[in-house]
Amino acid sequence: MATIAHTSVSAFGYQIVTWTGVSSSDDFSSLYVPVAAVAGCMQSTGTFAGGTSVGLTASIVDTAGLYVAVSDTAGSVIAHTASPSLSEFSTAALYLQPTIINGVADSVTVRILIRPLNAL
Repeated sequence: MATIAHTSVSAFGYQIVTWTGVSSSDDFSSLYVPVAAVAGCMQSTGTFAGGTSVGLTASIVDTAGLYVAVSDTAGSVIAHTASPSLSEFSTAALYLQPTIINGVADSVTVRILIRPLNAL
């Protein structure tokens, strides 16, 4: 099991964060969100095998066990089950972290785009 670090690109008031090559035995590194509230979207691509589902969690502290599922703008818990998938969300949480909910993912890439709500 490995913790997969993210890479980040920022421009024009938004940030795109990417975790690449994540398998079901890996963990995602957490993402600190340095603004008060954000609008964003999460995109999942790659090999979704054996009922794989990729979700998004959030917390106000970066402590294992305190992360909770994030819902999309329609109120449904984010759970991508196919490639490609995209969900929109908004949050005031300080930390975001994708997660493999279940299944046997072979190689999943997750991208999160965030932008401050006051920039919209």
